[in-house]
Amino acid sequence: MGWWNRIVTRAELLRSELLAITMLVGLMLVGVALSTLNGVAEKEARLLRLEEEAFIGTEPDSLIERELSNFGAAEKQPTPKAKLNFNVATEAELLALPEIGPTLADRLVRFRKFKGGKLKRIEELLEVKGITPERLEKLKEYLEVQ
Repeated sequence: MGWWNRIVTRAELLRSELLAITMLVGLMLVGVALSTLNGVAEKEARLLRLEEEAFIGTEPDSLIERELSNFGAAEKQPTPKAKLNFNVATEAELLALPEIGPTLADRLVRFRKFKGGKLKRIEELLEVKGITPERLEKLKEYLEVQ
């Protein structure tokens, strides 16, 4: 406590005044630390949510909406004869495939962009909202990953 007494003497403060100042500075530092940690956690949660929305989509998957989105839409292109490379396929090419509508084609393109433009296995598509194991089995006839 010798250093404490020297500080009090040099600052010409009462010991209780210095104790109050020290407590206020300590509380301020704790507040700054908590605020920083809260900001970091909030930023990480926001980034995670944005990553999920990038390819999962927030659109509802109801049959009514699907019918409404297809109502008045142009005729689909004929299904390709050869397998389509998913890593380079355009949204229009994906839309031409059976089992894929406009919403799902958009999700697939966003998912590919999220994965860095290249998938290693076709099974990675199961991470996309709307791609079930049954739908993936049907799509394997038309899609491949190179």
